Amino acid sequence: MTLRSGATRRQALSLLAAAPLALPRLLTGGARPTRAQGVASAAPSNVILVAFDTTRADHLGCYGYHRNTSPNLDRFAREAVLFERCYSQSNETLTSFASLLSSSLPSEIAPPSYETFFIPPDAESLQAVLKIYGYRTAAFVAGGHLVHAFGHDQGFDVYEDRWHFGSFFHTMPPALRWLDQRDGDSPFFLFVQGYDAHGPYAKPLYFEHIFDQDYQGIADRILRWDQPLEVEKIWNGRYYPEVSDDHVRRRLGRRRVQVLHTDLFSLLALQDPRGGLPITARDLQHITAHYDGSIVYADLQFGLFLRQLRKRELLEDSIIIVLGDHGEDLMEHGHVNHRISLHDASSHVPLLIRFPGGAHAGRRVSQPVQLLDVVPTVLDQLSAVIPSRARGRSLMPLLDGTGDAARPLHAVSEGILPMGSVRGPDHRLVISGLMPGSEAFLQLVRGADPTYEGLSLFALAPGSERRLPLDNKAARQVARRLLEGLAEAYRDHVSPRGERLPYIDPALMEIMRDKGYW
Repeated sequence: MTLRSGATRRQALSLLAAAPLALPRLLTGGARPTRAQGVASAAPSNVILVAFDTTRADHLGCYGYHRNTSPNLDRFAREAVLFERCYSQSNETLTSFASLLSSSLPSEIAPPSYETFFIPPDAESLQAVLKIYGYRTAAFVAGGHLVHAFGHDQGFDVYEDRWHFGSFFHTMPPALRWLDQRDGDSPFFLFVQGYDAHGPYAKPLYFEHIFDQDYQGIADRILRWDQPLEVEKIWNGRYYPEVSDDHVRRRLGRRRVQVLHTDLFSLLALQDPRGGLPITARDLQHITAHYDGSIVYADLQFGLFLRQLRKRELLEDSIIIVLGDHGEDLMEHGHVNHRISLHDASSHVPLLIRFPGGAHAGRRVSQPVQLLDVVPTVLDQLSAVIPSRARGRSLMPLLDGTGDAARPLHAVSEGILPMGSVRGPDHRLVISGLMPGSEAFLQLVRGADPTYEGLSLFALAPGSERRLPLDNKAARQVARRLLEGLAEAYRDHVSPRGERLPYIDPALMEIMRDKGYW
């Protein structure tokens, strides 16, 4: 057996030890069972993963949104399984995709810092596992935090990341060309991603004003491609155009991305309560309309891509997964961003899976799930070995009716800034001031101490949440139960050592500094 780059000998040996009978059949091209419709398939299913970056579930038509933002996704949903409550493990692209593709918590992969987060060569990612099973693997991603410098390319035969925070417009055409040029006898895993819904929500032609054409105001000065971070300068109803990285360094001694906005903007508000420019509810409505127009633009690209897959007769023998890596807060909590909080606006993401032969088409699943579950689900559907280190659970028993549908789930999210959260059926607990996976964080979680001053408890209801004071016994009992659920999620957690990235291209550093990350 020859292993291609990204599939290490250690991975191969661990998988072979776990499934000595199944792997030889697959590696020699023999037929193998598939879970779709409970029948055998003569050939392995292809796997296609389409990632809508920065896309909130609740702004899609198939999730009940009032605007027609996603007609193509809505049609796709009728052929797929739609998971109504899926939660991301991170509020940042870099760590979310690493977690998704390895079914690991971000803090188990590397310390969540932009300078030290690097995916290790022995990561048991979906693409690495599928390569051992004879799959061809390719990724066409839109740069940014998915560039190969962070180790995302490991396990892929082809990894194209030459766009800087680009669009599906850039990534889907070369993905289709790769499909046309590949070896048609081998199953494949294709990963396509675009930053279309990422700030500043400025899109070509009429898309940015598709929902709010009559507006005239300050929002259009803020939402410009040449000023990508301007929208993040809005805080609690005011816009602070003077804020810059130099401004933050002078006042707080840190880079902007390292600063919780409450630190900076609270300071500005105290020094000058009338500072900044007022942002009205009408301005915020227009910002949301821009964001929704960006989703329409992404949805159009997806519809064209899906049509080409159908034309190539790839739909019926492929598992197609559509998801978001994280959402975007649109002033529900005083800011426009996704790195600052772990509310549902930033962590509730779309997840739709279309199975070969249309199995489970049109199904809607209300039970909470996580992006951690994607890899185990795909491998289970393929009758492949699920790595023992996978944190997620296969969702196939849930769909087949053989699993415990009522099993409670504590959905875990980790921030790129010092915060972590756990979401139960009716409440969310947020831990602020500690980096997820750090010794102090693990000590707090395992001690289940509800009196820690950095805890915030929220009561959840559809489309809303309410903060609960932790000054009474009932609230502290809820917090303790959530901490115990979090402790279970971090059971056997091993924190990796932090090492700086082996090499950062100077051009990439300039782009990241321009975006406020370094």
